[in-house]
Amino acid sequence: MQRRSFLTAAGAAGVSLGLAGCEGLVGDGADTPTSTTASTDTPTDTPVDLPSEWASPNMGMWGWTARSVAYAADQLGVEVQLAAIGQGGQTWDRITNWRRFRGFDEWVRNGENRWYLPHAPLVVGAEVTAEDREPTDRERREAWRRAADGAFDDKWRRFAETFADRGFDHTNCILRLSNEFTGGFHKHGTFNTDGEMVVPPADFVETYRRTVEIIRSEMGPVHTVWAPTLGRDVADTKANYPGRDYAVLGVDVYDDGLAYGSPKFAPDGIDYHRALARGNTRNVRRVREFVWNRRVLAGRRQDSPGFGLNDLAEMQSEHDAPVCIPEWGLRWRESGYGGQDNPYFVRKMWEWMNDHEAVFHSYFNHADSAGSVQIAPPSHDIPKARRAFKSTFGSVGAHPMPRMRRR
Repeated sequence: MQRRSFLTAAGAAGVSLGLAGCEGLVGDGADTPTSTTASTDTPTDTPVDLPSEWASPNMGMWGWTARSVAYAADQLGVEVQLAAIGQGGQTWDRITNWRRFRGFDEWVRNGENRWYLPHAPLVVGAEVTAEDREPTDRERREAWRRAADGAFDDKWRRFAETFADRGFDHTNCILRLSNEFTGGFHKHGTFNTDGEMVVPPADFVETYRRTVEIIRSEMGPVHTVWAPTLGRDVADTKANYPGRDYAVLGVDVYDDGLAYGSPKFAPDGIDYHRALARGNTRNVRRVREFVWNRRVLAGRRQDSPGFGLNDLAEMQSEHDAPVCIPEWGLRWRESGYGGQDNPYFVRKMWEWMNDHEAVFHSYFNHADSAGSVQIAPPSHDIPKARRAFKSTFGSVGAHPMPRMRRR
């Protein structure tokens, strides 16, 4: 496979983001999104190739505890190098409480080349609204405006101090900040439930950057992951990227789509679940290809274009930044809008990650109310998808994590 050259750039900080193994992935942040003030620095770029042995993404797994991640790895017969978990999203106490590490600090210390990938909102839900309801657009805007002005800086300093005290730094921790901020289903989101962007991108970007700088002051040059959802407006989504000096590019991907649950959205009116029940492999394949191409790659929601993996690939090229898939998984929904036991989706995810040299991925190994499918031990009858997972992602040996360097 032809290996891409990522760029390093001469920036103000002379620090190295020591994510061990692959050099020179991150530049100086001169690629500033629209609606924010562009940097006046002129970078001096030197191409640096990924190492030749780096031919596949590092294995990651989302799990509630370190023990559950270790058990899943044993079930699949794989070596998990990166463990992902939510650090809590509604109150500051939850995201700064060391007890919420659930053994991951020990898991990292007790193995070689292990990494912790927690996700936490830049603005906790209680700052948007303390009530158990969806926030108004105004509440979202006001909370993010305060965040951009530094109202929560002391909270993030405490967060970083807590992580540092438990042994986390830039050599073993990557942070996913405000994951799925475009989804509308999180209080901390900058989009509402109708899919409209209601927080100015400038406020999101300023909050993101200032928070990263605070965290780095305590934990060293730790890097973060920027991860929207599929399907929102492409330009609006891209405008919220804080720059390659602050974040690896990512997106959360799940195997769901209207074509699975309703023939009127499927090619030629195919009933996906009837085709599954009757063993009509041709029609099953057609629907799966349709969902992959329209929903996952193109990010389309019904007839509306949206942010998809194709757009992530464009951003990778535009910003010369590394990509990852920090959360992905199968779906088995009661409504029928999930692909269920879908080995095609697993293999296509594998192919895409390798084609775009994703530096790591994390399978969401938890069965939840949204229809996510736990793969180990399996929460649903998914023998074909499990075999596909083990023959692709499970075939990967331990590789060094990529090193993202700022000069």
